[in-house]
Amino acid sequence: RAARFVASAGVWAGSVDLSSAGTIQSAGFPAVALNDAGDGVAVWLQGPGVVRAARYAAATDTWSPAVDVALSGTAPVVAIAASGDAVTLWSGPTGADTVIKAARYSAALGTWSAPTDISGPTALSPRIAIGPSGDAVAVWLSSDGAHTVVQAARAAAGAPHRDPPGGTG
Repeated sequence: RAARFVASAGVWAGSVDLSSAGTIQSAGFPAVALNDAGDGVAVWLQGPGVVRAARYAAATDTWSPAVDVALSGTAPVVAIAASGDAVTLWSGPTGADTVIKAARYSAALGTWSAPTDISGPTALSPRIAIGPSGDAVAVWLSSDGAHTVVQAARAAAGAPHRDPPGGTG
């Protein structure tokens, strides 16, 4: 469920269901981001690891219907730019490895991109931030089997993510 705080009134607006109601597939691991205009994006897992997203439009005070962003993942995170473009990251399988995957939402097109691997193998715990220009920076943990390191990738607004050092992007 999602609810919105109305600062001018000092109250929470009524909550709404974002995930699939009435199914046997539970939802979990919700994350939300809001830009200065009040537009937002929520992401979560539905059922056995489907990454889903819904957009909030402040101008109409409505949530979009939820869409599938990826069919397999864990613990998604999300950030939204001033333009309404957004990026979500999650840990997901690629073969026998776990990598960080990313998808971008284009406010102009109203669609999510196909997921892209942005890390090398054995990666988890992603975090994402988007600056005012729409440039995104992602960080996550990665392991070489002996040590855990923090890796990062950067993507200019609207551009694909760059490979991390030693990554497969």
